[in-house]
Amino acid sequence: MCAWKFLPALAAGNVIIHKPSEETPLSILKFCEIFDKAGFPKGIFNVVIGVGAIAGKALAMHNEVDCISFTGSVPVARDILKSCSESNLKKVNYLFFMKACFLDAFRTWRKSSSYNI
Repeated sequence: MCAWKFLPALAAGNVIIHKPSEETPLSILKFCEIFDKAGFPKGIFNVVIGVGAIAGKALAMHNEVDCISFTGSVPVARDILKSCSESNLKKVNYLFFMKACFLDAFRTWRKSSSYNI
């Protein structure tokens, strides 16, 4: 899923810093091995592992990061947009991951429901 976001950026000559979900970091680390074996220069594709509230916010607040591309839930998107607006007003591309949106809606419904599922 991340490849369709960063391949055009690489083709345009950009350096990539990818922060995967803290729940699924191993797949992107394997991708890094493949990327390295393919002969790409060091430092072109970088990975930051960590909790989104810390590592993601640090990337969003960093003044040398020019663009954030994000896939996830609406509440997290709000946090990222706020952090980006407080730094260098970087461009933000986001895609709301439907599973996350559905889960957020379900949690809201469950809290307001008389049924305790």
